[in-house]
Order: sequence, then structure tokens, then C-alpha cells
Amino acid sequence: MKFPPSITDIKESTILVDTNIIIYYSQRGFKERTDDILRKLLVENKNKLCVSNITGYELFRDIDLKHREYYAKLLNSGYLIPIDLNSHVLSNASIISNLCDQLLNKNKGPSLQDILIMASALAVKGGAYILTCDKKDYTEPLCLTAAYMSVPAEKGNGNAKFGVEHLYLMRVNEELISKYILDVKTKDHS
Repeated sequence: MKFPPSITDIKESTILVDTNIIIYYSQRGFKERTDDILRKLLVENKNKLCVSNITGYELFRDIDLKHREYYAKLLNSGYLIPIDLNSHVLSNASIISNLCDQLLNKNKGPSLQDILIMASALAVKGGAYILTCDKKDYTEPLCLTAAYMSVPAEKGNGNAKFGVEHLYLMRVNEELISKYILDVKTKDHS
């Protein structure tokens, strides 16, 4: 298998859908260009879909009624398994946030919402991939690209608003986080 593989090669896994996928999917053009890819990834390959509760917050702030109804219908459809922001997720988020402070420029690190999405992916038994259009939100070395696929630009639209999108499956770097946890425990008990 080539590395990184195409996202359509991922099978029988859990995939956490990033907020930007839902936003872009609701917009004309993106859905038509990605529908076959997403159907194969999500249905034919028997992947389970989930969504962090923070996505609801991101979707419902500052939007018009038309989009609010669409997002509510999608989030309540049963296709997306919600991941609650429980104490386990919040603990994961604090670890990821501390790692960001140590490894990344604080002004260039992920947003709190993206940290909570990473923490939610870690909380899924066996971990979850994060399906996103915005790789920069899931900065290396905190997240690693597991798979990706380019999506052609909308015909007649050139490189306007979205140009050529890329779909990425990112994986939280559990090895790095485990090492950080061990380093903290060692320092606390020295």
C-alpha cells in the first residue's frame, strides 16, 4: 500500500467528522464533487462516523436560519454518533493543550475547538481518524496524516473561493502524547 494511502482505502474504522467538512458539504459545489468519495469512505467501507459536541457549537454560532435547520437535521439524523465533552475528553484536551504550549508557537497552534476535536478522537475506543479539509488545523507532530485525497476544483470556478480541496484523514499522535504523560509523571515523582 502506498503511503499515505487514499482516504478510500480506510475500512472498518471510526472517523470523527471535523466541523469544516459539514460546513463545506452544505455549500453548493463541494457536495457534488465529494459525494462519491465520501459515500465510499463512509458507507461502502463500513466506517463509523462520529462528531464531537464542540462541532454543534461551531455550527450554530453566527449562522442564518436556513443553515441552522440543515445542521440540526444532520446532527440529529443518527448518521453521526455524538462524542460528549466528558471528563475524559477534557483531560485529553488539557494534555494536548500543554503539549501545544511546549511544541508549537502559541500563536500558530490549534484553536481550542480543534484541541477538543483531537481530544474527542482520542476518547474513542481504539482512537478515531479526523476527516478534515484543513490540515493546518491539526498540526504535526500532534497529528499525523494517515490518508488524503485531492478533490478537483468546481468546473468553471477556477480557484475561486475553495479551489481544489483536499480531504485528509488525520490521526492524533498517541505515541507523542503517551511520551508526554510519562515525562510529566517522571518529573512529578523525581
